[in-house]
Amino acid sequence: MRRVILLLTLLCLSVTTLMAQQAIHFGEKEIYLEENVQRKIRGDKKNTSSLELGNPVGEKLNVVVQVNPEKVSYKALEDKGIQLRDYLGSNAYFAEIEPGSTPSDLQGTGIRAVAPIRSEWKLASLEAIPDWVQDGENLLMRLSWFATVSWEKIEALLKSQNVTFSNAIPEFRSVEIAAPRQVVESLATYEGVA
Repeated sequence: MRRVILLLTLLCLSVTTLMAQQAIHFGEKEIYLEENVQRKIRGDKKNTSSLELGNPVGEKLNVVVQVNPEKVSYKALEDKGIQLRDYLGSNAYFAEIEPGSTPSDLQGTGIRAVAPIRSEWKLASLEAIPDWVQDGENLLMRLSWFATVSWEKIEALLKSQNVTFSNAIPEFRSVEIAAPRQVVESLATYEGVA
């Protein structure tokens, strides 16, 4: 009897471990997304999430999604206008979704979690910044942006913040910048900046 109970306990623990969300790594940061895309249960309003996913800069909204690789349906993703972009590891991607979408709108696609991209995920902590990145008061960095944003919008944003920039490569959505930490943090809050 004890063996049966022990076996059942181990089985429950292994199933729970397999279903657990995996950490997404942004530099030294480890992020766990809340599993918020669930199957609707008739009459159960709490399963219809109205989580705010952000404000779009272009025609689509940039978010982070984590998928269940065994259940992902590329046809369902396409039908709902969802485009998976850069792979982040741990079955997670940057993705473009329709503006106004909620997590419950993504049901049936194989996505298990969706979240707005937080500005703090985009930047390393002050302790992690190497000396060679600092030039007096400025940080020397390469800024990237999402495909939903044009170079002209990024250029206007940089000029409005008085950021020194060079070596722009719009085809690769990348530009070198030099700016104080506070300005870089401000740029990170812009939804279109990766």
